[in-house]
Amino acid sequence: MFTEAIKILVEFILLLHFSSATPSLWTIPDLFSANSLHFVIRYENNSIGTSDQELSYFHTLIKNNPYSAILFHHFLLTPSQLLILSRLEILPRSQKPLVTFFHLSGDILLETYRGAPAHLLLQNIVVTYFNPQFIFQHCEDPWNPINYGKYHIHSGTSKLILTNFYQPEIVLTPCVISAIVSPSVLMVTKDFSLSKLALTWNSLNNNLLKSDVEVDTRNRLDKFDCSVHFFNLKIGRTQSNNPMSIFYPTSIFDDYVYNVVLEHSDVFKFVYNRIRFSVVTHVRAEFQGIKDKTVTAAGVLDDLIIVISVLLGQTNGNSLKLFCGRNTIAAPILTVWLLAGYYIITNNLYRGEIYSYLTATKLPVVPTSLAQLVASNLPILTRSSITTKSSGNRQISTLKTSIIPLFMQKFENNSNFFAVCSKLNDKLQFMDIGTTFRDILRLLSYIITSKPAPYPDTTFPTERTFAVMDDTVNIKFLTELIKIYGGRLVIDGKDDNNPFNFITIDTGYSNFLSPVFQKTLSHLEAMGLAERWASLEDSKTIAMQLYHSKNPRYRWYFSSYDEHKIPIQEEIPIPFESMLSAASGAQISIFVSMEIDEQRHFPDPPPRTSLVVFEVVVLHIHRVPHMLIWAALANDNT
Repeated sequence: MFTEAIKILVEFILLLHFSSATPSLWTIPDLFSANSLHFVIRYENNSIGTSDQELSYFHTLIKNNPYSAILFHHFLLTPSQLLILSRLEILPRSQKPLVTFFHLSGDILLETYRGAPAHLLLQNIVVTYFNPQFIFQHCEDPWNPINYGKYHIHSGTSKLILTNFYQPEIVLTPCVISAIVSPSVLMVTKDFSLSKLALTWNSLNNNLLKSDVEVDTRNRLDKFDCSVHFFNLKIGRTQSNNPMSIFYPTSIFDDYVYNVVLEHSDVFKFVYNRIRFSVVTHVRAEFQGIKDKTVTAAGVLDDLIIVISVLLGQTNGNSLKLFCGRNTIAAPILTVWLLAGYYIITNNLYRGEIYSYLTATKLPVVPTSLAQLVASNLPILTRSSITTKSSGNRQISTLKTSIIPLFMQKFENNSNFFAVCSKLNDKLQFMDIGTTFRDILRLLSYIITSKPAPYPDTTFPTERTFAVMDDTVNIKFLTELIKIYGGRLVIDGKDDNNPFNFITIDTGYSNFLSPVFQKTLSHLEAMGLAERWASLEDSKTIAMQLYHSKNPRYRWYFSSYDEHKIPIQEEIPIPFESMLSAASGAQISIFVSMEIDEQRHFPDPPPRTSLVVFEVVVLHIHRVPHMLIWAALANDNT
């Protein structure tokens, strides 16, 4: 009876305390209405029931935030075991940000588990598995730096706030990177908000005290695992992820597997990439192929001379035979052409451009679509590769082992498309040519000199017309070099009917500085600097290849976008279809007034393809060492 009376008296005093005019985190109405509430409480072995496990401010907090979801986790701590008495993989499905109340009472700050501070391990579990927006850590001495010591090592972005039940009118925001700096005190008033609390945290922790950060030299950056993982994703407008993995065929790629695979890293950027192909063939001469057709040489030469004479203003009586002897039609047409077409337009506007059309080289007929490429007898070269433990740490083809088999699996009911993928996979020849400048130069020498390329696994027939199929970066690198070296003609295939594509994800170690790093990257993206840097990186790679191969044109390559500095080529191929279209009688007005188009050997970079609805992609995950983030932000004062 006496114990029960004391309990009632304590509850009455607490109720009187909470009903006073002094505001606190748990008495401000709807302070956490936009959040889900998460409670992490220690479970005592000598507990007599559930009531003595409840926090003293629990009912008051729930009463003032009636629309917030509630999540409980109890932990059991002894010197020999640390148990979480509920499944951590059961993540909350509420769309609201999570706010965790972490209750540390008694001498838990002095307890250890296997030699490590127990409270540090518990913080790591909360941050790693839940990563709430705020962690309100209740502790008896919130001013003690041991409460937040080494908090910066946790892989999460949660903001740690220190509270005390007996001092409800204040909250303390620690500087987690330095125990010398005292926590910032914020008074809890009626207009208190979480946004003000976030500003206090950011001002104290996001500028790294405006000091340089020393990198932990005990961990070498070259030993970090920067492996690439591939996952099959079905992406739609809602970007829902629910397929099976190629390299992990027994696990569904849900949010839990996603969290484990990324190892609690932050995703900085998603980049959509398309698989393209180009055909490398020989440059044709002006009259190459004319002997394959049945023609009369004398007749062709006679007609050609007459046409040239008329176009150049040199006419005679034989010119009328072009119109089947109809003088009434021939005289007006020739008069209009000689006065308006030749003297006014040709001499004054086009000058010598008309000769470019008369001497245009007809492009060879090569496959321009995926169906045509598969149906042809051209060998197909692919270089994109990855390294996996299952392959014995050797290079294997991305297309042959991942992307194309994925499409064959997803579209096995579509017999036509399945047959195209199967035949394409058989035609592809993967060659691990290496990544050094010397390796690339070796392949280029085979292509330019039209000699077979012998390699240990296979010999590729580069002496004949062949195709190259790779991602945009790899294929642009190789085809640009072929165009620069000259001697071979590159014809790009059409991208609109090529279904193969994938997504790359740039990730980095997640910690309390990640929001600042993401903000900086978003600013660079908005300014266009990131895209510009990527373009400069591609140009630099090609220029370095030219430099290391002692090619004298590497200096000119940097100025290739200046049209006045482009050297004159002996043979610049012009699409033959444009000449036929312009020369047709129905479009004579277009012919005499249009600009002359030329196909340069160094085309401008292709426009960026926007992310649209697509069915199946492959996901690459790149890991970035977290210390790079520290180094990048060492002098960032934002």
